[in-house]
Amino acid sequence: DAIQGDLYIARRERFAYNVTQQLDRSLTGTVTDHSEQLIVGATNDIFKTKDHWIQLADLTKSPIILKPVSQSWGCTQLMAERNSLFPPTPNVDW
Repeated sequence: DAIQGDLYIARRERFAYNVTQQLDRSLTGTVTDHSEQLIVGATNDIFKTKDHWIQLADLTKSPIILKPVSQSWGCTQLMAERNSLFPPTPNVDW
């Protein structure tokens, strides 16, 4: 709660999916991300950094899983079915 403020950024999203279609019509694979982000302002100086975020070389830490669902689904149903559609969120070591 002690560190609060607003951050203003400009982003250029540049990424690619490397996926394979599975028997259940889902797509699984990895994301390669070359996006850029520029901090253009902040209301708290602690957020004004010049860091350049670089994707981890280990692409197993950048998975993507795309599952087809009915067009009638909304956010409520998707959240209710999350555990049957996707594996548990992994523990990360960064």
